[in-house]
Amino acid sequence: MENAYKTERQNYADLAELRNILYDLPKKKEEVAGLKSNMEHMKQLKMN
Repeated sequence: MENAYKTERQNYADLAELRNILYDLPKKKEEVAGLKSNMEHMKQLKMN
């Protein structure tokens, strides 16, 4: 019984972590797009 409780508790924690990752994904996508844009801008400045 104790083992089943530990397993269920771990499953719940894993699901909560996954939910948080999925929630943060759009913000991370925007962040990556911004960084990519900045890198392209820096490359253009370096070439000129």
